[in-house]
This record gives sequence, C-alpha cells and structure tokens, in this order.
Amino acid sequence: PEMVLPYTEEQYKNGELAPDEVVFRLVEKTKDMFDFLDTAWPGMFDGMIFDGYPRTSAQLDHVLDKVGIHKIVWLDCDPQTAANRLMERGRSDDNPRAIDARMHAYIDNTVPFLEELEKKGKLVRVDARRGVFETNLDIKDYLAK
Repeated sequence: PEMVLPYTEEQYKNGELAPDEVVFRLVEKTKDMFDFLDTAWPGMFDGMIFDGYPRTSAQLDHVLDKVGIHKIVWLDCDPQTAANRLMERGRSDDNPRAIDARMHAYIDNTVPFLEELEKKGKLVRVDARRGVFETNLDIKDYLAK
C-alpha cells in the first residue's frame, strides 16, 4: 500500500519541515529495508547514513530508541554559505523564503541538541565551509575510528 503523507507540496516549497510523525515512519521503513537487505546479503550493508536528520529533539530521541546511532557528524558552516549551496541545487523548495524558514528551524530546533551532543562527546563537528574533498576526508577519518 502506498504511504500517504500529511505534508503538502506547498509546505515543502515554503521550507516547512515534515511533521515528526511522518519522518518517524520514513526512517523506520528505511531501517526495515536495510535490515532485510542485511539479512539477505550479510555484510553487504554496513549501516546507514542519514543526511539532515535528526532535525528536532523528538527525532533524535526516536532514532536513538528505534534505530540506534553509532556516530554523528555535524557538517557545520555559516548560514550564508549554506544558503548559497542550497540555491545552487535548483530544487523547487530552494528559494530564499523557504531557505530562510529552514535556517530558522535549524537554528531554533537542531543546533541546541547538536551542541549538547557535542559537549557530551557524542558527535564530531566538521568544518563544511571548505571544499567537498577536504570535508569528505575529515568525515572518513572520523567514521574509520
């Protein structure tokens, strides 16, 4: 059966974050898929990478409880660099109004728990203002530990 999401295209284009309940279902379905693949082909799938997740403290609690997190990488850069990169992607939700809304949500909802996790030594902050190659090297070094 097709999953119906209570999240409209208009909300997406305006930069509104999907409700936590929607994100929970998507993450659980993704984990189930990876669990199945790992059962079918043991050793082929060594974990998952979530990009831009979790975004709220409720999502963090959910992923810690239901999925488990082994390592967290915070790709940190200033808002202007992030906005410029988003505009270069050319997606329909990458417009100034939507980006501004997402930046405010990020600063208000995500940064506080990332800073708390950093204080507890549960994540590494990577300077993502640099190029892709340099940033990728830092991520690989951290994940290899």
